Amino acid sequence: MKRMVFLILFLAVLAAVATSVRRHGSNATLVRSVTASSEQDELMNEGAGMYSDASVANQASTFSINPSAVTCGVGTVTPNGTAGPFEMVMYSTGTHNYSVNPLTRTITASGRMRSITRVGGVIIEDAHHDFIAIAVDNQPSHPQPNRADRFDTHFATPFWNLSNPMCTPSTLVPGGCRFGGQLFIGDVSVSSQ
Repeated sequence: MKRMVFLILFLAVLAAVATSVRRHGSNATLVRSVTASSEQDELMNEGAGMYSDASVANQASTFSINPSAVTCGVGTVTPNGTAGPFEMVMYSTGTHNYSVNPLTRTITASGRMRSITRVGGVIIEDAHHDFIAIAVDNQPSHPQPNRADRFDTHFATPFWNLSNPMCTPSTLVPGGCRFGGQLFIGDVSVSSQ
């Protein structure tokens, strides 16, 4: 599992470097763009990263929350790259409500979402549903890893409800489930302005 996480992170870094090379075209610019740290590179009133807890079977899960989209993904692959025992991807569709509370350092988004769940390589649900996502900024983005910020999404579908033994009950959506946890990398950033 550690090798798989390392491989995913390594591939993400390679993709970022390739994108930077295409944009800037020179090694000197590439080094400067990868190592520079400025407020322009930081999130503002949004979040992105990875989290884990029992709601996602303690797997590494990705998320993003911003005015344009809310996403959440969890899953595994086998060592040879085929589908693992469980994968799910969720993403907001259309417009969604988005509010930032600087006093509680919380971002709340709600609206409609599409969820695709695959178990044992078979799609068992592809559903549209309501969602409520909450991200909390408990720590600055530096240094990483950030183990204090949090992301949770609450929802209910015909498959994801209290009758499903894999469901972690939602505290916000009656009869629904929650995916979420404390970040282990990434950031939720709420501006005090």
